[in-house]
Amino acid sequence: MTSLKPVTADEWAKAIDTADLLAGPTFGYRLTTGGWEAAVHIATSGHLDEGVRDELITALQDSISETVRRVLGHTGEVRRHENYADGTARTRIA
Repeated sequence: MTSLKPVTADEWAKAIDTADLLAGPTFGYRLTTGGWEAAVHIATSGHLDEGVRDELITALQDSISETVRRVLGHTGEVRRHENYADGTARTRIA
């Protein structure tokens, strides 16, 4: 399988604008036994109903959290760090 092409933050931003998507939340995963393992920035259609958008983002976060745990074979605590539009942030168990 061919690897996906890494993109810079500028390339990602341009792709989001070109696709007419709404940049959404950023969240990262950190093992309690070490440093950061992954980070994700979600973008969704700006045409989605707010409730549907929230439900989609929550479902993606849950799926990604489970995948991080499974792929890393981590049975201990994995923390998900979330950033919010009001400038606040929260860390919770993923």
